[in-house]
Amino acid sequence: MSMLMGKRVLITRAPHQSADFEAILHQRGAIPLLYPCIDIAPPENIEALDNGLQDALQGKFDWLVLTSSNTVQMISSRLMALGLDLKDLLGLQVAAVGSVTAEYAHRLLGVEASVIPDIFTAEELIEAINPAAGTHYLLPQSSLAVDTLQRTLVASGADVVAIEAYRTVIGSGGVDLRSLLNKGEVDVITFASSSSVKNLLTRLDLDSADVDFFDNVLIACIGTKTATAARAHGFSVDVIGHEHTMCGLTTALEQYFDSH
Repeated sequence: MSMLMGKRVLITRAPHQSADFEAILHQRGAIPLLYPCIDIAPPENIEALDNGLQDALQGKFDWLVLTSSNTVQMISSRLMALGLDLKDLLGLQVAAVGSVTAEYAHRLLGVEASVIPDIFTAEELIEAINPAAGTHYLLPQSSLAVDTLQRTLVASGADVVAIEAYRTVIGSGGVDLRSLLNKGEVDVITFASSSSVKNLLTRLDLDSADVDFFDNVLIACIGTKTATAARAHGFSVDVIGHEHTMCGLTTALEQYFDSH
């Protein structure tokens, strides 16, 4: 029996990303509580993304670098709208920041990632790619993405076209979280991104997490960067996933409850 049996676990992911985590929690006997704190929307300038995808199909890039499943989701949507298909590409190598992003690329785009770092971070992705001068990279990413990956690739002498693939916006709907927190009916709050931390507080109309009703709630983050953001907003982080996936976070939660 899983140590998560009966635990009420809040999912703050975007609606289109929640199903897999919800299924994992159900398998462990936990009670998922949906409270979307983020969602994705097309970039305001969709033409740049469309042009980049068309250029890729014309062989103008050596690499397609995918840094999130959200990016894959938006690329898939735009390809369908344009009547294009990345499966027709020849010679384009694909790098994915992690196994989940690679699986999305296979399922939605029909392409296989040839590079997936052992640790799912931008820094490890750069090391795995081992960029070379004169190589052409297409880098579609979030409007909130930091430029570490782009700067490092450019510093190696590579040619990089960084394009906004999607915007992260605040989520809506879900459970009545304030009421559940006030009644002590949430055991765990999970965060899979820095944006979800900030937006949860925004949805609750709070400036920080330094309020009483978070005291008896376990805070679990998918990785160290998300944990840093949570702490910066006043949360006391109890659990950090060793592997930056929802399965990794679930395992970390089980280990926490087993040891406590």
